[in-house]
Amino acid sequence: MRTASCTAIAPERETDRPACPKTNSKPTDPGQGTSRHPLHQDHLYFPFRPIDRVVAAWTAMEEITRENGCLVAVPGSHKTEEIMSHGYPDWDAVNAAYVGIQGVTSDVKYVHIPMGKGDTIFFHSLLWHGSGRNSTPRYRKAISCHFCGGCRFIDVKKTIQEPLEKEIRELAKIKFSRGGAKMRDEDLDGFEMWTIWQLKSRVVRGHEILPIEKSATKRPAEGDEKLAEA
Repeated sequence: MRTASCTAIAPERETDRPACPKTNSKPTDPGQGTSRHPLHQDHLYFPFRPIDRVVAAWTAMEEITRENGCLVAVPGSHKTEEIMSHGYPDWDAVNAAYVGIQGVTSDVKYVHIPMGKGDTIFFHSLLWHGSGRNSTPRYRKAISCHFCGGCRFIDVKKTIQEPLEKEIRELAKIKFSRGGAKMRDEDLDGFEMWTIWQLKSRVVRGHEILPIEKSATKRPAEGDEKLAEA
């Protein structure tokens, strides 16, 4: 799936309101089910806290139906107030880093969310949600934002998010290897989940884009959630 990611981290001031869009295009399914995204929580991918200060805004750029892979969600699932254990589903084909919540049983009640062009939904970053396969011949197009008010970056080592960070590092070694020369772990010093999002995110206040403060470049300590502000 082609996704251009961008998340906004706001300074710790109640009056600040971050905004930063990303495109989300689901390709047509080649017949292997690879256009599906299993039930997951967005916050698994986010190295910042506090979790309850993060919200997603998902806008349909065209009509979104069950045929082209509309969102599905489990109402009230964000009330677990924790990041669940994730892993790859037992499917014939899966996309790298597109993991799902482990142990989801067949009695979980989820709802489909068809949307009209321009419709927007807002949801918590811990909400269990995913999307079905795109069985049409066209991309399914949407724009999504994640808004973070008063958040801090954290180092995800020794947390439930660490396995994903390790996988992202392995994917980076494959992507950036050139001419048969494989990248080594030491070549990725400083390439961590929080530094990636530091580069991908933008600090804003209203419609104003704010510069990232120098303190944001300081490496967070492991397990410490009182970290450098962005």
